[in-house]
Amino acid sequence: MTSVLSDKSSPQRLRGSSSLYPEPTSPTSPARLQQLSQQGLLNEDSPHYKAAMEKLFEASWKFDRGKNGDLLKTLDNRELHCEQFRQILRAGMNVKLSNEEFSAIFPLLENNGKVNGCEFILLFYRFRYEHRSKLLTERVEIEKKHRTLVKAMHRQQQESLEKKRHLELVTDYSEQDLQSALAKIVEAAVKYDKMMPGAVPLDAFVAEYMNPGEFREQMKLVFHLPLSVKEVSAFFNHFNQDQQDKNMLNCASFLVSFFRMGFNEKSRRIKAFWEEKKRIEKERERKKIEDEKELAAKNALKVNFTFTEEDKERAIVKLRTAAKLYDKTTPGAMSMKAFEVKEMPPHIFKEQLKRVFNLNVNPPEMGALMSVFDGMSWYFCIETFFHSLYLVNGDGVITCEEFTKVFINMGFEEREKELKAAIEKQKRYEQRQLEESEKRRLVLEAKNAMKVSYAYTDEEYVSAMQKLTEAAWK
Repeated sequence: MTSVLSDKSSPQRLRGSSSLYPEPTSPTSPARLQQLSQQGLLNEDSPHYKAAMEKLFEASWKFDRGKNGDLLKTLDNRELHCEQFRQILRAGMNVKLSNEEFSAIFPLLENNGKVNGCEFILLFYRFRYEHRSKLLTERVEIEKKHRTLVKAMHRQQQESLEKKRHLELVTDYSEQDLQSALAKIVEAAVKYDKMMPGAVPLDAFVAEYMNPGEFREQMKLVFHLPLSVKEVSAFFNHFNQDQQDKNMLNCASFLVSFFRMGFNEKSRRIKAFWEEKKRIEKERERKKIEDEKELAAKNALKVNFTFTEEDKERAIVKLRTAAKLYDKTTPGAMSMKAFEVKEMPPHIFKEQLKRVFNLNVNPPEMGALMSVFDGMSWYFCIETFFHSLYLVNGDGVITCEEFTKVFINMGFEEREKELKAAIEKQKRYEQRQLEESEKRRLVLEAKNAMKVSYAYTDEEYVSAMQKLTEAAWK
């Protein structure tokens, strides 16, 4: 900035420095513009003049006094050469004026062939003021239009509200209109709860009376309940049967009736709910009983008590095998917790045999097992497979304690029998090995006895000694 302001001749003071430079009039005053126009020095219609003024006007409202305020201080009360002034505009305000544009506005700022900085500042601030005034005027106009529009909308709303509030009751309604209005009001009474958060207060019903239009509007605003003209007319005529003035509604009486209708309807719905719940529970119990009967009939098909001796023997063999293979002390053995109940019907017993012991039986075999472990309809004793006696009853179900005892003992006996059989087999094998070993020893002795003969001659003796001597020497 110093290089821009520096010049061969020092800038001169414009005000109060010398009487040689009288105080000029304002560069934008009407008298000044008229004087320059008459002298032919200024042409306001020139496109260069208009373009230069637009650039200065744009720079004036973009100028930041807080940031670049010192720039104007360098122009105050000083005279600048034209090129120096243009450099200041270009560097400090980003205003680039062509030669024609600068020549068009130079008469406004000219003072003895130089640019009067004070006059430029006055022109610059005038542009800023005009811009602010323009913005303020536009904002005032916008606010004025907005206020006018708001007033018009408010007036329309008031007129519309007045039209809605003004409602003439009709007489051509039907019983269906009355029932529809009562049903809507009862539903609104059921849903409304003034203690709930967000519930709309009933302040409008604090008034003593309410006309049909106001009632219809409040029902819509408070309860979101649209009512037609016929429904309002039917309700007013029904509610005001004992009143002389049927065009006015007593708000206190309406609120009492409103809350009473809501309470009665809620009580009715709760009662209907519990009755329906009881009916559903009874229906569920009935269906459960039917399902149990159907399941019992289906499960009865899993047992066939008409079986042969072969079926019975086959079932016993399967049970023996399962008892022998089951050992609750081994890792991974299935738990017999399912048999800790008192009794078990045949179909569940069959399922547990399959699940716990991997024992699959057909219906005749299941019937055979039932005959062994239940006895069906008489008392008798069965001889178990370890030659002990256990008493079984005949109640048609498996007594789990009886079955568990027999099954566990059967497993012990089968494993003991298997162990005894294995021991006997081992003993027989060892005895057989001893006998074979003794037999091989006798054969070997007999064979070796045949290789020695004590009947020899002298020549054989001499030959044997020579062979031994030769072997010893070697």
